Amino acid sequence: MNPITAARKTRHILGFLGAFVSNVRKPHADAVLRMERHGTALATPEDTARYIAGLLADEPTQQLLEDRWVPPRFTRKQLLAMPVGSLGHAYGKHLKDWDLDPEFFPDIDTSREDEFVRARLYQIHDIIHALTDYDATDAGEMGIVGFYLAQYLTHHEEGGLMAGGFMGLLCATVVLHAAVVDNDQLRPFFDNLVEGYDRGRTARCLIGPRWESMLDRSLAEVRAEFNLVPRASYQSAAASA
Repeated sequence: MNPITAARKTRHILGFLGAFVSNVRKPHADAVLRMERHGTALATPEDTARYIAGLLADEPTQQLLEDRWVPPRFTRKQLLAMPVGSLGHAYGKHLKDWDLDPEFFPDIDTSREDEFVRARLYQIHDIIHALTDYDATDAGEMGIVGFYLAQYLTHHEEGGLMAGGFMGLLCATVVLHAAVVDNDQLRPFFDNLVEGYDRGRTARCLIGPRWESMLDRSLAEVRAEFNLVPRASYQSAAASA
């Protein structure tokens, strides 16, 4: 390894560790994005190839990648104007309730396959929140982490193990935060993590669908189509088990 490559690798390792510690101290989207950015930079070409091959095991994701599909963009106002009970209205309400901007995530050059997927995961993040009914609290994000972890391990073969590894590290930062900084969060963190994992394992893959083309559809119908157990139904069944 030449000195320049070694220095670049060291910089990304230190950057990842710094973001990891920052998220242990206080979970925050900026720290998560730094972890993701530095982790992506550390991946070898072979790692990236395995990751993409795993994603392509899901046919809708493969088609999305081949088409380089560019989704239409919607404002919060447009989403909230959609029928109550629709996926779009639920998405808009999530954004409004938590004062979130659908354009929050950074722009990415999508000419590379792995960067296209990275950008797509950013685009659908809050749509997945609306679909799964997890809020934007730290505990709610743990539900999303558990859900994605199960999705990667269930639908994406060997490439899913790599993505799952990152989700595991992300989960570790939040659990460490609860264990070291805020013990009151331990129960909701683990409850949501397990719940999200169970629901993600039984649901169809939610990465490939073109959600922005389904926003006017009934949220209940979309959940049923993708085998996504409504959160209330899951909790009711768990309580009676």
